[in-house]
Amino acid sequence: MNKVSKLITAGDGFCLNHHWPMWSGILAKVLDCDWKNLSTFGAGNEAIANLVLDLLETSSDLTDSLWIIQWTSPHRLDLLLHNNQYVDIIKTDKVYYDNFITTEKNKKYWCSSASELDFVRNHNNLISSKQSESRSRIYQYAVAQALTQKGVNWKFIFTYDAAWSKNNNLDYNKVIDMSLEKFRHFSQYKNLDVGEIQPVSSIHLDFLERYILPGLPIDTKNFDFIKEEIILTDTQRKYGITST
Repeated sequence: MNKVSKLITAGDGFCLNHHWPMWSGILAKVLDCDWKNLSTFGAGNEAIANLVLDLLETSSDLTDSLWIIQWTSPHRLDLLLHNNQYVDIIKTDKVYYDNFITTEKNKKYWCSSASELDFVRNHNNLISSKQSESRSRIYQYAVAQALTQKGVNWKFIFTYDAAWSKNNNLDYNKVIDMSLEKFRHFSQYKNLDVGEIQPVSSIHLDFLERYILPGLPIDTKNFDFIKEEIILTDTQRKYGITST
C-alpha cells in the first residue's frame, strides 16, 4: 500500500490512550500521519459501528487512509439518546454519568459499560449473550462491507474474546483474532504490566509490532526510537526508577 496519510481508529478504553499511549496512539506516531480516534471507555459495538459508518459516509477524502476498528464485548449497551431522553437517570450513575460520544451525523450515544443502573441491568438480563453476539456480528459485517465498498485499507482487532465473530463472511486476512486482553498474558513485556484494566504501552507496542505493522509502510528507524522510549518509560514506572 501507499504511505498512510490518515489513520482512523475506533474502539473502547483499550484504544483511548487515557492512561498512557495505547496501540492507536503509538501507531499514529510511528506512521507520522493525521489521526482521528473514535473511542471512549466502555463503548460497545453499536456505538463503535455507528461512529465508523457515519464518519465514512461524511468523509470527502479517503485517499491513503487506514481504518482499524477494535471490537469489544457484545453485551454492552450503547443508548442512542433522542431529545435528551434518559439523561436525568444517566446523571445518577456514579461512574458513567458523562460517558457520551457523538457521531459525525450527530447521533449521541451513552456508553453504559458496566453501569449498575436498574434499566441497564434489566437490559442485560433480558438480552441473552447469543442475541448480543448476533447483533455485534451484524454491526461488524456492515462496517466491513462499507469500508470495502469505499476502497480503503482496514483491519479489525478485538479488546476481549474474538470467538463471537467467527461465523461472519469476512476477509480474515483483515481480521486479527488475538485479543488485547488475551495477548497481555503472552506478551514479552508482560512483566512490565502494572495491573490496570488496560495493558501498559509496551504490551500495546508488542501487539502492534506482531499483528498490525507487518505489511504497513513504516520508517523502521522512527519505530525503533519510539519502541526504546516506550519500554524505558514503562520500566521506570514499574520499578520506580527516576530518570536523571
